[in-house]
Amino acid sequence: MTTRIALIGYGKMGKMIADLAADKNCEIVSRIDPILRIATTK
Repeated sequence: MTTRIALIGYGKMGKMIADLAADKNCEIVSRIDPILRIATTK
């Protein structure tokens, strides 16, 4: 079973978590960045 992650904030730490998630076989299902007003989902 794959761990599903929603990122709230996509700054330096959000990008680092996304990189680590790929290494750990996790799936990023949503990215929300309130500063850029961007939200993506799968």
